[in-house]
Amino acid sequence: MQNQLVQFFRLADVKNQGFVEMKDLKGNRQLQILAQMFPLIDRDRDGKLTLKEVQAFADLQGGASNVTASVMITEHGRNLFQLLDANGDGRLSLRELKSAWSRLKERDIDGDGCIELAELTRQFQISVERGGQLVRNFARPQLLNAPTPRATYPRNVPLWFQRMDRNGDGDVSFREFLGTREEFNRIDTDGDGLISPDEAIRYEESLRRQK
Repeated sequence: MQNQLVQFFRLADVKNQGFVEMKDLKGNRQLQILAQMFPLIDRDRDGKLTLKEVQAFADLQGGASNVTASVMITEHGRNLFQLLDANGDGRLSLRELKSAWSRLKERDIDGDGCIELAELTRQFQISVERGGQLVRNFARPQLLNAPTPRATYPRNVPLWFQRMDRNGDGDVSFREFLGTREEFNRIDTDGDGLISPDEAIRYEESLRRQK
């Protein structure tokens, strides 16, 4: 729009006078947009549009987009998945499912041991834009097909544990374990069906003590 206004001015100033009057715009449909904006552009109210006034108005329009702000609020409902996904990787691991109640019990407002729909918090995404550019995005939802972050292991966790943890959730299930069920149960000291990094470290320490 900024460049168009200057072009319209040059088309209207057929006599190269350096200014345009309203009468110069009449009868030309192409110049009607300049005619409609005439009172706004003619800042000194002398009935003439100069190139300087047109350029100043065009620059003002160009900077207007940077001072506008918009706020968009999107409701994502009562998302139970996000409550259970403790590490926010977009997947529910076996450990997260086993410990689900520890994260849900605070929602049990009436203390009846059950979670009702009304007890699940409604979730919202709030996006703030300025001049068409995103300034802040609160509660950004998990992106589809986004790379899944791997768990961070303790420094002394055994290499075999890291290799067996194929899904990167920080635990080794029996499906991932390459040994026998007897060996798995020996390492899984708390019997929760998962080998944690701490259990793997303690197992390695016990093997070293036996040597």
